Amino acid sequence: MLNNVPILNQNRDGRFFNGKMETFLTCRALAAHLKEKNVLLKEWATVFEEVSLNAVQQSLYAADITNLHLLFSELPNILPLNYPAVENIRKMCVEIIPQIKSNIQRSINNQYLMGYWKYFNEFDNLLRMLKTFDKYKHS
Repeated sequence: MLNNVPILNQNRDGRFFNGKMETFLTCRALAAHLKEKNVLLKEWATVFEEVSLNAVQQSLYAADITNLHLLFSELPNILPLNYPAVENIRKMCVEIIPQIKSNIQRSINNQYLMGYWKYFNEFDNLLRMLKTFDKYKHS
């Protein structure tokens, strides 16, 4: 069903990144915390945060729906950051969401999977938020 299917299927070897979205998101949050509290030099914390975001971006190629939910819950903390990977993550999410919605629509035909309908609307709202954020950031 939806849980074990990679959404973006690129010609990449995702074995290293597969299932590590939570780790990369935690590293990004830790780097932001260390930078904010001046525990590390800002330059080191910035590098740590950027590398973590690059790993999040790469892990999108091997992400299943569970990992995507983790990422989507962190988007409000990630989108305001000024790293090249953030824009790539946003664009990839805009590309992924219609694919998820399409999978959900196919699943809705099965009466046992009607619970996915609420996710369909949530992904609609998330897609609007991502597109709005892009317009806001570039204005």
